[in-house]
Amino acid sequence: MLRLLTATLLLAVATPAAAAPAAAASPSPAAAAPDAPSDEVAGYIKGCEAKDGEACFNLALAYDNGEGVEKDDPHAAALYAKACDLGQAKACTNLGYEYDTGDGVARDVVKGAELYAKGCEGGGSPKGCENLGIDYDKGEGVVKDAAKAATYYQRACDGGSAGGCLNMGIDYDKGEGVAKDVAKAAVYYQRACDDGNGTGCFNLAIDYAQGEGVDKNPDKAAELYKKACENGEKDGCNR
Repeated sequence: MLRLLTATLLLAVATPAAAAPAAAASPSPAAAAPDAPSDEVAGYIKGCEAKDGEACFNLALAYDNGEGVEKDDPHAAALYAKACDLGQAKACTNLGYEYDTGDGVARDVVKGAELYAKGCEGGGSPKGCENLGIDYDKGEGVVKDAAKAATYYQRACDGGSAGGCLNMGIDYDKGEGVAKDVAKAAVYYQRACDDGNGTGCFNLAIDYAQGEGVDKNPDKAAELYKKACENGEKDGCNR
């Protein structure tokens, strides 16, 4: 059975010109905060004060993760807001995530959806498009609309979001928001798998095992189950 994994909202990650700070996908408190900001964080502070949106975004990530500074969710949210206002699409997505989860701000799923839309605009944040698709799938912060969800998953996938490709494949598999097409579903699972999404590999393995949308190929299915396992999909490890 195919597994629909659309419940997990995602944070955008940093792509600074200098050394990258830790990704914000799984924030966790630092073991011990330093007495003063690290040199890298000090550079972000200076840049943000000069209204450099990317510096503000990276500084927000630092506070979100407790990297080089003491973890501070409200301050991270304020910095995401500043970076978003300065045109950083990923910051808009991350601020949307904060509103969706109530981290550092009062929980507001409507505001979260609005910020995902802002992050998605112009293709600046594929994760924003993916998260907005999830909101439309679940009817969270917006009116439930499977067709709009599919539209945003497509935009996310085209922008390089493996999760967007996975959910697009699931939509084609189930005929939700799009006409059912198992061959197209397999194509999207392949795209997700190629980008390291274990569930995409797992769903594609099922297709090859059952001959759904692709020619039946047990050997190919076995390879894909292994790849799914290697990419964190535990169900692939039991095949």
